[in-house]
Amino acid sequence: MEITERRSGDVAILEFSGRLAIGDGVSQAKERIAALLAAGERKILIGMAGVTVLDSSGVGELVAAHNAAASVGAKIGLAQLSPRVGELLRITQLIGVLEIFDSLEEGLSSFS
Repeated sequence: MEITERRSGDVAILEFSGRLAIGDGVSQAKERIAALLAAGERKILIGMAGVTVLDSSGVGELVAAHNAAASVGAKIGLAQLSPRVGELLRITQLIGVLEIFDSLEEGLSSFS
């Protein structure tokens, strides 16, 4: 998996591309998000448009990241879910738990 990082104001934007699955990106995502939180980032938006596969390990990492962020007063949002990823999060009943946005712009607006 590739992770691209950029900023928009005080929001760190991570764009994931590839497989967010066991052995294929979960550890990368975990390390990058943990590093941002440790550096004091409190607003993180993850672009998911490039995610081709999301398995239970990937879902678990998204939930763990959400919980880690909440524990330090930070917020993580997910944007640009593919229909397949959106359906998986709907089936696992995480749509109401995780903050999900249709676009990066919508996600950025939510941090204002």
